Amino acid sequence: PVVINVLANGQVVLDDKEVSIEQLKNELTAASGQFGHLGVVVRGDANTMYQRIADVMATCRQANINDLNISVRVADGGDGGKSLR
Repeated sequence: PVVINVLANGQVVLDDKEVSIEQLKNELTAASGQFGHLGVVVRGDANTMYQRIADVMATCRQANINDLNISVRVADGGDGGKSLR
């Protein structure tokens, strides 16, 4: 699957490069058209504002991504820093 990281400062990273929401949509639309069924995992830092995660997820939907998952790192005091899916 394609992995999109959303950092604490709101920065969106795809394939190790920072992208805008518009660039993300263009990249995902092209990949979806090329590969058909494309899975995406959105990973967010515990300190990321949820709205930024929601923006990225909405962008994935606009790019016709139907296999969409989210993975978050829980802040200290949660589950010991384990990733959740």
